[in-house]
Amino acid sequence: MLTLKYKEGRKKMNDLLKKILFFLLIVNANYSLIAQDTDYFGLKPPGISPELFMPGVISTGAHDMSLTISNDLSKIYLRRSSLNWSSTILFFEKGNEGWKAPRIASFAKSLDNSYPFFSPDNSHFYFNSSRPLPGDTSEKSISKIWFCESQNGNWSEPKVLESDTDPEVNMTSPSIAKSGNIYFYSTEIAGLGNADIYCIKKTAEGYGKPENLGPNINTDEWEFHPYISPDEDYIIFDAAREEGFGSNDLYISFKKPDGSWSNAMNMGKTINSEDLEVRPYVSPDGKYLFFCSNRGINSKKLNYQELNYSKFSEIVNGPGNGSQDIYWMDAGIIYEFKSKILNDFSQ
Repeated sequence: MLTLKYKEGRKKMNDLLKKILFFLLIVNANYSLIAQDTDYFGLKPPGISPELFMPGVISTGAHDMSLTISNDLSKIYLRRSSLNWSSTILFFEKGNEGWKAPRIASFAKSLDNSYPFFSPDNSHFYFNSSRPLPGDTSEKSISKIWFCESQNGNWSEPKVLESDTDPEVNMTSPSIAKSGNIYFYSTEIAGLGNADIYCIKKTAEGYGKPENLGPNINTDEWEFHPYISPDEDYIIFDAAREEGFGSNDLYISFKKPDGSWSNAMNMGKTINSEDLEVRPYVSPDGKYLFFCSNRGINSKKLNYQELNYSKFSEIVNGPGNGSQDIYWMDAGIIYEFKSKILNDFSQ
């Protein structure tokens, strides 16, 4: 009898130990998954609240905007502008010892380049430039979409994108899907408002006429800076609307089962503020949302009893000084909106 009870007790203890061991394995596996993502760009990734991205390197006292990232996360391009909006495209590359000093992009020859964007497969690179068009001897300044092709690790000489669009029309802030379709905004194509978002679709014959994304995206006001997901299942852009939090806010819309766009929703106070929130972008792996804001975070944190020259210089010359800086945050907020909107579709 005692032997039987001993055996039963030992069996229960072994079962308990197995459960504890299994639990520890699960915890360790989950910890390993988390630990794998604690070194992203050499940084600890942000959580659900926006944080400055690489202050002093990427986000500086200048206007730092329109970031795009290579698939292997080793290359970053962005637009940097002075206070009078003289701008060009900078190239950052990660080496064995960290990020190298920035260089002007090989295709950016003058102060008229902006809105860089990698194609999803990294085979092409798109940007805006107001450089003279081929064969044009006039002095007109028209912002068109240009592109380079990847050739043995370098970029080819840029070419202007040819489409069935009035050559006098500005086409600004390109975002490219896997299909090759290009999304952009324009203030000069007859649409629904002052600035609308359009798509030009890629076909076997090339690019055709711009298609307005319609009233669920565009209004009679201003819509800017689209980011299209690689699969074209959602779009994020910025706009100034009455229901917003201040200046331009980020909005999001999802592709519905019938192929139309859902009503664009404000992305809320987690992202948007009384200041400017613009130029959204999502990392190639879909993990992080980037955007620009001119929120003056340094001056708001300062205790006026503590002002000295060092702190004054930091406020005037550093990130958070009221110029546009780049912020990043966990992209889970996108999927929260997707869950809510898709649930609305099913009702």
